[in-house]
Amino acid sequence: MYFITFNPELVLVLIRNLTAYVEAAESERYKICSSSADALDPVPSVEEATHIPFVYSAPMIGAASQSGTLSGGETYVPELGSAISTLYAVINDLSYRHQQIIDLNSNGLTTTNADGTVNYCLPDGISDTAANIGTYNFEAAATARADADALTQATNSKDRKADDGRTIDDIMASMTDNQGNPVYANAVITEIGPENLTSLPISVSSWAGSSSVEEADRIADALGGVLASASTIWDEERSQEVADAISGSVDEEGEYGRVTALNAILSRDDDGNGVNDLDFGSSFLIDLANKLDDIDYKTIGRATAYPKYDGGDVVFGSEPVIGLGQADTRAKILGDSMDWHSFDPMTGVLKAMGGNPDAALGYLAPAGGDGSVDTSRIDDLSARDWDEEGLSGFTAALAAGSSLRTSEGDDQAARATSLAGYGIHDLAQNTNAKNYTDGTKSHIGVLLANCPAEVQEVFIKGNATDVDHPDAFKLDAATIDDINTLTYRVIDNPNAARTMSTGLAGYARRCSAEGVAVHEGDPAGQTNSIREAYTNSAQAMGCLSGMADQKAEDLNASARDKANENVSTAKTATSAFFTVAGAALGSAGGPVGAVAGGTAGKTAWAAGSSFLSPVVADAVTPDAQSVDPSVDADIDSAVWAAAVRDAADTDLIDQAELAKADSDYDWITQDPDTGRYTIDLDGADAQTYRDVKTWTDRQTSPTSTSDHTTLDNLSLNFDGAYASGQNKGMSEAIRQKESS
Repeated sequence: MYFITFNPELVLVLIRNLTAYVEAAESERYKICSSSADALDPVPSVEEATHIPFVYSAPMIGAASQSGTLSGGETYVPELGSAISTLYAVINDLSYRHQQIIDLNSNGLTTTNADGTVNYCLPDGISDTAANIGTYNFEAAATARADADALTQATNSKDRKADDGRTIDDIMASMTDNQGNPVYANAVITEIGPENLTSLPISVSSWAGSSSVEEADRIADALGGVLASASTIWDEERSQEVADAISGSVDEEGEYGRVTALNAILSRDDDGNGVNDLDFGSSFLIDLANKLDDIDYKTIGRATAYPKYDGGDVVFGSEPVIGLGQADTRAKILGDSMDWHSFDPMTGVLKAMGGNPDAALGYLAPAGGDGSVDTSRIDDLSARDWDEEGLSGFTAALAAGSSLRTSEGDDQAARATSLAGYGIHDLAQNTNAKNYTDGTKSHIGVLLANCPAEVQEVFIKGNATDVDHPDAFKLDAATIDDINTLTYRVIDNPNAARTMSTGLAGYARRCSAEGVAVHEGDPAGQTNSIREAYTNSAQAMGCLSGMADQKAEDLNASARDKANENVSTAKTATSAFFTVAGAALGSAGGPVGAVAGGTAGKTAWAAGSSFLSPVVADAVTPDAQSVDPSVDADIDSAVWAAAVRDAADTDLIDQAELAKADSDYDWITQDPDTGRYTIDLDGADAQTYRDVKTWTDRQTSPTSTSDHTTLDNLSLNFDGAYASGQNKGMSEAIRQKESS
């Protein structure tokens, strides 16, 4: 689907100007033609170019292809007349389009942008013609209204069929096929009425039988798809209207149960990566969150704790209880619900923000009027008495907002940094680890991975707010203990561990690249920068791995059934680190100088990428968002190999020495165009890393005749960094357990 922006006022001016021009041209053509005829057409070409046997006042589209026939039967193409006819056809097409756009807008199928323009959409591969505008907008809207009416009818009928005979499955299929068209989606929402969206799944959930749960979820899923699609074309006014209507349907006693349907509508994670798959408009999400935040969630929470009716018996858990009054109170306060979804009004909208960083940042850390950042919502939400799904949604939004630390806009990047700092602090201080689901842990892992400079400093130097790297950001509010606390809480989750280790590896690669660029022309300075980058990262990774190992032991003491999973966490985290440090980012970025962009002073963080979703065990990709945890190697060898690779990429290692070893190792490659030798660690395994160590040991042996100054300087204080960090991490984990 693609969008075309149309300015009705400017197009109308164009039509008028073009009409005036064509009329003037026609007048001149007529004068020439008449003069030639009066003189008995002395120049045949003039007569052929200007004489036409038809009137041009209202030619049809395509008239430019028409030809004329002289009285003698000779066929000709009227040149000037053809040009005028073509222009008339353009005028007719523009006029038709103009009226269509006006009709689309007046019918509520599109909205007017702030600058007066109107957008219409067409499917990919479909030509932008006047006819297609009608087909994929007006006809799509008609289909949408029919589907919306049918869904309302089917959900309220005993046979679960619409008046046109379609089943709910039939209607869902049509909605799924068409939800990508925002015009269709907007028409569905308008026809149903946004205030009625939450009632449709609810009505189905009350049907007898287990299938009603699946039916209700399918309807919620379909409505979520059309709501998201429609919201992408709404202006601020329409976004506010829909947000008001939806929130108004769940904000009173007897309606609170509809919150569960709303949360189901707003949440979709088909691929299981913890990030919402629905793409909502940012304004709509922010407006909706502002309204839902005002709902009395504490009253809802108390009501959900009361027993409920179940087949005539009042039950709490599985046992009948005396509490008819409480059950009545619950029913009165909540009304009908999809009680397998969260009752917290903020759960769904925050999950939706988990897939929309702009909305997450705009809601959680809006800019103040004086240039400050308002993080009060983070404080308030962190202190909320969340259920597990609600806390997962909150951390998803924090993770999404933190991904904008790499934004090119200074204001946005600064706000994202404030969000990250306050988010880390408030989660550590105000939330209970007992309520952390695997999803919550994954999201916190993303949040921490988007703060690699600060996390590394904590792991190696114990400093979070005054990062040693001159170009690194500083985190507001977050303390050393906050970062250590959150790391300990989530490090038993493999995805969180992988994500954090991948962030550390990427940061090492970027620090190395930046140091090389800053010290251009200074081989010793470049070597020192590479060594420092990987030594620090190896120590930080050791700390992370030490925490993971100790946490596994802590958990295994009380949960032996999770032993294998927990023990493997450190291993997968470590493998993620050296996979990225040694291969993915290197192969994607090319030579170190190219990674740095050749610009001295570029911030290490700004030169990199951020995370929106957690890293999962998949396959190595250039963006380093997924890694293969099966690789097993000595971390010191892996990090050393990455450092040597960067030195070779920077030409700090003699090309002649690489050429000598080319035939012995397949990881030494030669560019066929330039003849230049490099070290390629993409897809490297444990043996590759050991081979690199063996080769460099030979280069630096007493019997070697090669110049190994670079390798000697690169190895200073390198060995043992990982082990040192590991001991620190284990000690910190023990301290965290004792203080928890």
